Amino acid sequence: MYQSGGLIIHSNAEIKRVKSIQFGLLSPEEIQEMAVCEINNPRSFDDNGYPTEGGINDLRMGTTDKKLRCKTCKCNFNDCPGHFGYIHLAKPVFHVGFITECLKLLKCVCWKCSRVLIDDYQKYEEIAKIKNPKTRQLKIYNICKTKKVCKERKRKRKEDKNESNNQEENFEKDEYYKPGCGEYQPKFTRDNLQIKMDISDAGNNNDAANNNDEEAIKAISPSEVLNIFSQIPEEELKFLGFNPKYAKPQWMIIQNLAVCPPQVRPSVSVDSSLRSQDDLTHQYNQILKANKELQSEAGHGAGEMTSENKFNNLQFNVATLMNNDLTSGRAHKKSGQPIKAIYARLKGKEGRVRGNLMGKRVDYSARSVISPDPNLQVDELGVPLSIAMNLTFPEVVTDLNIEKLKKLVANGPTKYPGAKMIKSNDGKTVIDLRYCKNTTDEHLEKGYIVERHMQNGDYVIFNRQPSLHKMSMMGHRVHILPYSTFRLNLSVTTPYNADFDGDEMNMHLPQSLESKSEIMNIMHVPKQIVSPQSNRPVMGIVQDTLIGCKIFTARDNFLTYEQTMNIVMWIDDFDIRNLPMPCIMKPKPLWSGKQIFSLILPEKLNLTRFREDTPSELVDKLNLIDNYVQIKKGELIQGIICKKNCWSIKWRYNT
Repeated sequence: MYQSGGLIIHSNAEIKRVKSIQFGLLSPEEIQEMAVCEINNPRSFDDNGYPTEGGINDLRMGTTDKKLRCKTCKCNFNDCPGHFGYIHLAKPVFHVGFITECLKLLKCVCWKCSRVLIDDYQKYEEIAKIKNPKTRQLKIYNICKTKKVCKERKRKRKEDKNESNNQEENFEKDEYYKPGCGEYQPKFTRDNLQIKMDISDAGNNNDAANNNDEEAIKAISPSEVLNIFSQIPEEELKFLGFNPKYAKPQWMIIQNLAVCPPQVRPSVSVDSSLRSQDDLTHQYNQILKANKELQSEAGHGAGEMTSENKFNNLQFNVATLMNNDLTSGRAHKKSGQPIKAIYARLKGKEGRVRGNLMGKRVDYSARSVISPDPNLQVDELGVPLSIAMNLTFPEVVTDLNIEKLKKLVANGPTKYPGAKMIKSNDGKTVIDLRYCKNTTDEHLEKGYIVERHMQNGDYVIFNRQPSLHKMSMMGHRVHILPYSTFRLNLSVTTPYNADFDGDEMNMHLPQSLESKSEIMNIMHVPKQIVSPQSNRPVMGIVQDTLIGCKIFTARDNFLTYEQTMNIVMWIDDFDIRNLPMPCIMKPKPLWSGKQIFSLILPEKLNLTRFREDTPSELVDKLNLIDNYVQIKKGELIQGIICKKNCWSIKWRYNT
């Protein structure tokens, strides 16, 4: 299996660029052409436990067994992608996802002549001009659902004796003309997996209108619906919103059922002789049995009621294969548990899309509660020792690091800093240091890979969910600390939208130098401070530090020599010769907070603005409340620093 940072296996497959994606329905012929075999054998395995030909585990579709090979591509279980098969149904059945669409379409077309029921020529012409197929279909449905008779549709002409002879000929040339069969239209309703037609009020006969006999309401079979849809002219298909090239209404009814390959529904070996089949395999077997029974009944000419029951059984099994959350009932396994259908596997938080594609569980990651640590740098992350001893980084042995790695290997997996595994450069030999008793096995050579513990200075990705913008995942430098929570600087909580009331966050350790380099140069916290979205910082001074800035830069705040020395000690690369003269010399030297604050400001910084809490009527720049902030060439002349001045400043560059 391909690992991050490993060699990519060369492929001779042609590289193609995807230009577009077209959605549509598969016709029965397309399903048959794309399938590698027809599935018609209800037996899955023979007496020797070998997959039967034409069975649901036919080897032409692929295999999940390590001992067998696919008969189509001749690959083993690891390389074969799987190939589709198909089941030819004895009778067409409704697709459970398209029953409602079939019902709508039946209300739009005549059930005898298959023409659209709109008889108003002008309305038909207006609707034909609508370009959006979905809007067009909705308008057609709203007009046709109340129609009771299939009437003639023709253009209203002025009375002209000369034109009367050529009237029929002109009608034939008119693309929107419809002769109308005069047939009364039944009411169509859905009843679970059936569509029922009510013919009780069809026609002008009052006796029929008052007839409450059950014979007036009968189920219309999928074969009859298929026949109605097949006769719809191509021009009217386009009018109804279908593209005949990619989707025809008759394709919404299943004649050939596609069978997904075993890779989608792998069986689990419980014992040497016993196999636990997947839910989909079980359901395909039920469909095969029901289909076989229906074929045999049709051949022997069984009673109508028996045949109908067997057809309903086939319809139910096909429907529950796709969606087992139906009101008509649920399909169950032998154990009594409901089948997990295709629909349930795709939808929801834990389905294929959200659970396995958009987000998934990964290796080399950790999750814990976060807590604040103002002593850490803004790009540092405090990682618990227990996590650092569990996560590893694959380091390649070279002349420069061989001695260091030998010490880590000697420490083993239980002593920090140590290592957990050694891999040879050909990848064949893997030594787990948990079970290594001979020191000779711990021999290292150039090119070997040592899975060492996480160390100080390693780069990791830190993430808080929900990840709403790119600053929800940023790169941090690791700082190993005791205890069991992740520690981070308070200023970096803003882009994560994190607080310390029990929030948990995720950490990911990269497994290659390429990904480590990307984190250092692209995702690193200092490179994410200014957001390109609004051209301003997304993080700044918060909480205790912000309050400290205000108190520190107040007019009446003075620091003694000892206090000043303790503070400037924390400034990186500070030269004591740059310490300014104290603003008060007698009776003892005192430095103002503004003087010491200026030591950390860039030399080219210039800023003049009023403080955040300045009253609107106060415009005097020199006043006792010290509300006008003035910084010149990196020196704070006057004003008290507040949130407005030390954070959300839109950056302007002077050219």
